[in-house]
Amino acid sequence: LEIDESIFRNSHPIVNLKSNNIDKIVIYNPYINIGSNRRMAVIRVFDIESLKYLPQFYEERYFLSSVDIYKNIVALFHIDKEEEVAYGEFFDCITGDPIYKVNFNVNAHHKMVPNIQDGELVVLESNRFVVYDITSKKVINSFIVPGKGLD
Repeated sequence: LEIDESIFRNSHPIVNLKSNNIDKIVIYNPYINIGSNRRMAVIRVFDIESLKYLPQFYEERYFLSSVDIYKNIVALFHIDKEEEVAYGEFFDCITGDPIYKVNFNVNAHHKMVPNIQDGELVVLESNRFVVYDITSKKVINSFIVPGKGLD
């Protein structure tokens, strides 16, 4: 896949360095799409050993809020209040295949906290935390934080 690098000229690549993945890192380049005037991002996985991007993994998304990687699973997190969309997407970075998608309540949504190192996704919705297990795709825990909402 040939990539037009000129779209990144005015943007700085964002690298997730807190991940404990030692052989691959996720890099995403935010930019403004001139045609739609919307914030977009190109997401790629960089292999440390070969010093090259993995050719099978290339995703482009509107309103990407964060990325993470655990083993060979890439997690992309989106929040777009205008489109009323909030979700997490998970991909196999070796094949580029989507694994699954988790939707969230966009109106109550406050923050997604990737805890990919432990194979979990923590979502804070107003004053409620929900913990998802990435492998089984099930809710592990859900609890209310007493007090006023965090929005």
